Formats: sequence, C-alpha cells, structure tokens
Amino acid sequence: MMKKWLSKTLACLLACTSVFSIAACGGSNPYGDLDDGEEEVEKVLDPTKTQLQVNFFDAGYGSEYMRKLIARFEEAYKDVSYEDGKTGIQVWQEGDMRQYTAQDIASGSKDVYFMESADYYSICASGAGALEDLTGIVTNPNPDDNGKTILSKLSQQQKNYYGITTTDGDAKYYAIPHYEGGYGLIYNKDLFDRENYYMADGANRVVTSATEKRGTGPDGQYGTSDDGLPRTYDEFFTLCDEMAYRGDTPICWSGKYSETYLAEFVNYLAADYEGVEQMQLNLSFSGTAKDLVVMDNGKVVFENGKPKTESLEITTANGAELSRQLGKYYALQFLEKIMTTDGYYNDDAYTPSHTHVMAQQDFLEAGTKFSEDEDMGFLIDGPWWEMESEAVSSMLGKQDAAFAQKNRNFGWLPLPKATEEKVGTGSVYLDSMSAIVCVKSGLGPKKQAALDFVRFSATDESLVEFTQITGTFKSYNYTLTEEQQAELTPFAKSVLEHKSKSALYVADGNNAFYLKNRTALSTVRYYAANGVMTPVAEFKKENRLSAQTYFEKMYDQWKKSQIWE
Repeated sequence: MMKKWLSKTLACLLACTSVFSIAACGGSNPYGDLDDGEEEVEKVLDPTKTQLQVNFFDAGYGSEYMRKLIARFEEAYKDVSYEDGKTGIQVWQEGDMRQYTAQDIASGSKDVYFMESADYYSICASGAGALEDLTGIVTNPNPDDNGKTILSKLSQQQKNYYGITTTDGDAKYYAIPHYEGGYGLIYNKDLFDRENYYMADGANRVVTSATEKRGTGPDGQYGTSDDGLPRTYDEFFTLCDEMAYRGDTPICWSGKYSETYLAEFVNYLAADYEGVEQMQLNLSFSGTAKDLVVMDNGKVVFENGKPKTESLEITTANGAELSRQLGKYYALQFLEKIMTTDGYYNDDAYTPSHTHVMAQQDFLEAGTKFSEDEDMGFLIDGPWWEMESEAVSSMLGKQDAAFAQKNRNFGWLPLPKATEEKVGTGSVYLDSMSAIVCVKSGLGPKKQAALDFVRFSATDESLVEFTQITGTFKSYNYTLTEEQQAELTPFAKSVLEHKSKSALYVADGNNAFYLKNRTALSTVRYYAANGVMTPVAEFKKENRLSAQTYFEKMYDQWKKSQIWE
C-alpha cells in the first residue's frame, strides 16, 4: 500500500524505472583485482552480534572504501546493543551493478543500499513502501560528526530533490546522496609539459618554447592553474591539430561505450555553456530560456555569422523548445569535429569490443615503453577513471616505479568555451550519477543499526576517507585539510580544484512532468531525440548529416514527441 503521505504528484508517476545508465562502468580489468596492501582476514559470522547486510554498486569507485567504512563502524559500535541478547554489529557487503526497483528492495535480503542510476522518486511512488524514513538522521545532529547534520551538507537543489514534501508541508527524506561525477576530459599533464602543448598568449597556436607566455585558459585570468589550456573550442581544435601533426593521438574513448560516453560528454559541454540556471530548465520546465536558436522553416537562422537567438518562457507544453538551446548546438558541433577529423581519435574509438578499461589502459601506456602507440592527449571518461584503472597503474608501477599512479601527472580539463565571449564567465561541474543511499523499511530491531550505519557514512571522516581512497568525491559539502589534500594524486587534486571553482549542476529534478518522462529525457535518449537517431551513430556514417542538420532534425523530432502537455 502506498504511504499515505505521498502527494498526488508522486502517486500519478509512471513506474518507468528503466533509464540508460551513465554510470562509472564496471567490468574486469586486464590485471585482475588490485591488492591494496592489506592482508585479507576471513570474516566469521558471530551470532552474538547484530547482522547487517549492505549492497553497493560495485563499479568504477571500487570496494575498498566500503570495506574500510564497515571496519570503522564495527569498531565504533562494538559495545552497542541493537537486539536483545546481542552486543556489537557485523556488516556484510555485497557488490553488483544492478539497478534496484522498489519491489527488488522490498523482497530482497539486503538492509542498506548504496545505488547508482537510481530512480529515487519512482521507488518512493511505487506503492511498495520499500524505503525507510531517514528524516531523523538527516535533520538531527550527528553524534559521530561533532553534532553536524547531514542536512547542513546538502545544497538547496539536493534538499529540494531528496526532501519529498508531505501532505502537511514537511519534507521527508527517504534517501541521501552517495557519490558524484560525470563525463569530461582527462589530460596528460606530463605530455603537455614535455611537448609544450600549451596555447600561446594572444594567438591561436601552441607555444614555441617552455618560456613563451601562455594564454589565460578558459577562466580568463593569468596566473592560475589553467594557463595555457585551450580557452575556446577553436583553440582546442588547434591543439588537436598540432598533436596529430606531431604523430600523437589527441583524444581517446571507449569504442564499446561510445554512444553513452560521448552523449554524456555533449551534455557536459552544453551545461558548461548554458550555466546551471539555464540548464535546470531541462528539469523544471518552468522559466525563461534566454538563448534559444531561432529557426525558420526548420532551419537555423544566422546573424553576423552566428546562430540568431531569442528568449522564450518555457512550460511543460513547449518543452521541446529547449532542444534548441544554443549550448546544445555548439556541443553537437564539437562532437562532430572530434568524431570526423582524421587523426583526432584512437584507432579503437568505434570497435565494439573496446571497453572503457581498455581505453584507460591505452591512455596510460601510450607513449611509454609498454606500448608501440604514440602519446594520447585526452581521455573521455569520468573522475573515477583513476580508481578504475588502478590495477593497470599498479602493474606498470611494479615494472617501473616512474609509471606508478602516484608518479603520473594527469588533470581534469576545465572545458574550453564555445565562443570568445564565454571565456572567463565561469564553469560548471556536472553530476549525472543519480547515486543514492537508502534503507529497506520493516527491518524491526535492525532498523536503528541500519540508520546508524547510513548516518556514519556521511560524517566528515567518512567523506574524507572516501575521497582519499577513491580520488573522487561524495556529493556533499565538505572540505579536506592541506594535509589530507597532500595525500591525493595530482589528478584528484585537479578535480578538487575545478569543483571548488565551478557551479555544480546535478542532473536530477523533482518536477512531476520530468519524473513522469525521466526515461525519455535521459541524456542518451535526449540527444537521440528519444531514440529516433543518435549523434554518435550519425556522425560515424560515410554520408552523414552535419551537426547543424542533426540539430535541426533533433528539434523537429522533439516537437513531434507526444510527451508534451
């Protein structure tokens, strides 16, 4: 029976839980499981302790963080009695890559779930009553965290999303955030330094020496960490041209997952152009779209050599108009350029058997004594890539310490801007993971143990530990001391710096219309005009559409969609 507090908005949601996963991909790595240096001790069930079963999404972020979280929790709560005649607790972890429905949770054997690509509202609205109310541990001071509340670590967008409004106007929390991330460009800083792959100041060319003054980078300021990185799309393509001319491969991506990776990357480019406020219109369908490309008889209208734009009030009746946001136009042009320019992409960019792990290995080994391939400048992947490829780095490091992960220098690229006018206007960091933590309802005496464990996972100590282990970030507001930051890899430090300078766009909304059509509006389907075509498949064709024509056809298909009210 559906919980009585559910609003009419939730009750009418369609149970559309299938959505294209844009997750940190799993899959076996070529060197097997990584030995983290700690001796494995077999865990024996102790019936005198409360038993808690935890499921987690076992993919790019690994499992070490979960093992250590459990070990600290078991020690901290070893004297607590949750059940009559029992003292202490044992937590058992099991990882997989399933996307659990409410029915799965209600009928399953696990007590706590750390999920990715989760359809939170559909789970809540399914009528199964699968999730336990977490409001108390979200809003009350955490005794394990110096009295801080989980609520204080959430952004306003997260509060709006996770806090489901009840019939009496209060917000109830049935999940909290897990980790965050999205697809962008990782660059080989060692290669950049060695080859002087930096852009010159005031000129669209690569510097001729290490001493030549570099450009400002996309932040528009001298003396910052992005100096010399491409300011604009044009500068990025100039850099790619130079790399290809010297025999290096500019960009690498997984052939097997090219549809997902490249569509998600396109959305990141669009978000960086549009900014959080404009991009959130794709979740709320309420507000003024300020830069919609003007169309005449289905064709883009140009003015002074650039697409002409107009403003329009957006509602659920005309949401198709958002498909002509200028940022999406430029992002498709960027995709077309990198996909169709000879010498820009890796040989296996469209090989169906070429996995994300293989792409990471190619990127790590390119230009080294371990490979005959020339250097690669960029990898399209997520911030989890370094953790996901740690087994490869470990094996390389055992053969030559210079290639150990701690001795390599990679960075998260601040995205170049589509136009010169956008340089210096700020950047966006995209979170598209839909990763949540929740507790199964109806646990009886074990309920408090599960709540304590979830609350414990959101302490500052746990959040920092997660970052130090994975090199990635939990989706909360927290900081690392200088000493803690010093333990991070150069890549993790660059992600942390970029996040600190960027506006966060979380690609999840609680608008009833969006929730009802969440699958159709998911990123891969969105840029495929809800499955009619895909830009990746189209741009690979010999007789392909141009990015402009694809943009026009995508708009036409969305206008014909039946989802608009």
